[in-house]
Amino acid sequence: MNGFVFTDQANSPSEDQLRSALNATYPHFLELKNLTGQMKHEWRYYSPKSGWVFRVQDQSKALFYLTPLENKFMIGMTLNELEKTTLLNSIIDDNKKDEIKSTAKHPEGYPLRFMVESETELNQVVNVLSILHKI
Repeated sequence: MNGFVFTDQANSPSEDQLRSALNATYPHFLELKNLTGQMKHEWRYYSPKSGWVFRVQDQSKALFYLTPLENKFMIGMTLNELEKTTLLNSIIDDNKKDEIKSTAKHPEGYPLRFMVESETELNQVVNVLSILHKI
């Protein structure tokens, strides 16, 4: 099983379904949602593989994509050159810096992913969002 939980294109996830699927990480989802409350939030269906994804957009750029999985969720974002440089010169986790350095640039930018299974990963995401918001 791939862990993707909302793959039915006809039905976007309800709050109850999301709470059930994310289980202990549901409060982490709510924290990110509240943290980005002034931004545009929307559920989008991208493909049969990933299913429904929660997209958060700040003005014209997608800030991150949240993909619900079983008992966790994945955060994906793309970084432009300035964001990449800023994060590499920041106090973020060295493993994340190594990840940023080793990824190839795509047309959208440099990919950065987080698997949020606990408060530790959530704090990494919040830290990165905080740093990027200051750019």
